[in-house]
Parts: sequence; C-alpha cells; structure tokens
Amino acid sequence: MDAFPYRPVRQLVGDQPDECHNGHGYAGGSVITPVRDWWPCRCGGHLVIRCRMCPDVQVEPRVGADCDTRKGRATSP
Repeated sequence: MDAFPYRPVRQLVGDQPDECHNGHGYAGGSVITPVRDWWPCRCGGHLVIRCRMCPDVQVEPRVGADCDTRKGRATSP
C-alpha cells in the first residue's frame, strides 16, 4: 500500500489587493511595495500584507473559526 502525506492548504481566491484599506497603492518601488508575510495556522496558513505607508494589515484568507490566532507570528516567505 502506498501512503501520501496530506496537508490542508488554503488558497487566495481572486487577485491580491492593489491598495491598502486607506488607499495607499501597492504598485511601485520598494518604498511602497507592501511587506508580504506568511502566518502558519492549523487551517493551512494566511497571507499577511502590511502597508509600508500606514499601519494597515490585510490577512487573506480571513481568519475563521477554525484558525489558531495564537499559534505564532507572521514570517516572511
């Protein structure tokens, strides 16, 4: 019998945001390009997008009831 590892992984549905919630655009040089981190979670993980112009943070997919928000800090990919 063959065995295959199984690991749940969430996928980003749709396009990544073009701007933060405060309207700062994400296109351009490294000064305004957002910081993209990965947040490990029991659901599979979350993409964390941090604006460099303000304290706005977006998490994709949104944190749900099956998520472990205390598991750890986001880490750069």
